[in-house]
Amino acid sequence: MAPDELVRRLTAQIEQADTTVRGLVTAQQFDLAIRREDRHFWSPQLVVHVTPKDGGCSLTGHFGPNPNMWTAFMASYGFVVCCAITGTFYGLSQLMLDRYPWALWSIPVAIIAIAMIYIAAGVGQRLGRDQVDVLLRFLERAVEE
Repeated sequence: MAPDELVRRLTAQIEQADTTVRGLVTAQQFDLAIRREDRHFWSPQLVVHVTPKDGGCSLTGHFGPNPNMWTAFMASYGFVVCCAITGTFYGLSQLMLDRYPWALWSIPVAIIAIAMIYIAAGVGQRLGRDQVDVLLRFLERAVEE
């Protein structure tokens, strides 16, 4: 279908009061998310890019976490890595001064923290699986009509 028709269908479907999906629709991209009342910290969003192609359009999209959640996970990874680097240099300084390098314990602690953050991300993905299906079915209904 033509990109304009797809945008019209998606906009009409989003404006229905009974839908659990809300979003922003433009001619080149649309962002779909679960409405605020049903949203949890693990709720996904769907970002789809619309490319005109041979009188119709091509859709390319991806599911991802809420941008705030993504930022929190990246900040957590960054904080842990910075702490590990600082602890490593401090521990190496302690070694050079012939002192006990207790700061080198930051390395295994950081590895455990990174593993815990990774596991938390996986748990969040599993918890959001049902909402991924809701977003996908919403998009499929708009395209199939």
